[in-house]
Amino acid sequence: MIQELQEKLELCSKNEHLYLEYLKNPEYNAEYLIMNLISCNLQIAANEIFGKKDIYKGKNCFFRAALLKLFLHENYDKGTYTSSNLFLVSNGFMYSILSDNPKLINRLSIYEDNFLDTFGACFAKAIQACMRGDNKYLIEQITNLERHTRKGNAKNYSGISIAFKGLMEFDKNTIEEGIKEILSKHNKQEQPTVIKDYLNLEALTLAKLALRKGILVNIDNPLLPKEMIPINALENYKGYDILKEIEAFL
Repeated sequence: MIQELQEKLELCSKNEHLYLEYLKNPEYNAEYLIMNLISCNLQIAANEIFGKKDIYKGKNCFFRAALLKLFLHENYDKGTYTSSNLFLVSNGFMYSILSDNPKLINRLSIYEDNFLDTFGACFAKAIQACMRGDNKYLIEQITNLERHTRKGNAKNYSGISIAFKGLMEFDKNTIEEGIKEILSKHNKQEQPTVIKDYLNLEALTLAKLALRKGILVNIDNPLLPKEMIPINALENYKGYDILKEIEAFL
């Protein structure tokens, strides 16, 4: 598996450089290139964390991935939709939590969405509610999550609403129950292809949210790497040149 990670990293590093160069040319589809850059950062994160055992460089990759989602919002979604790519899927919010960057997390906690009523949007809003300590808003999102997870592929994420109930009530057992249920359905979920063999995004995000409330979950599962749960911000985070304006306003 380590060798496979290294082989993928070499290709990904080449592609990362190419995508950044292509972004300088207005004739290329910038949105497509940015989405590919996000995937590159997830692949690099997997190699840094699970191949090289470098948690810190891995966190920086999640920081970049979240910033790229913000870049999409500010440059392509803003003014076009009431909702945006940020809320269409909740990955940007999860990447920010995994990065441990406090300014980025705070920035994402203030975005508002009044359009999309989807599982992903409700999950994103529940993360925001936790970060803001807004239990009234969290209760609303838990109700929405319960409704969405009664049908379709969202059924495979039903443990999320359980975990959020535990977070709201500071109940470790309930949090762990929800996370375990999420992990049990990992193979049926739509995890990002480049990291699905190494971690479960939702489970790790919820475990880190729990620790922010002083609750350390105790679950033995390789998809919930314990070394990723502690909250330690980096002294310096490094984005890309195209993200400097976004970084300046964090």
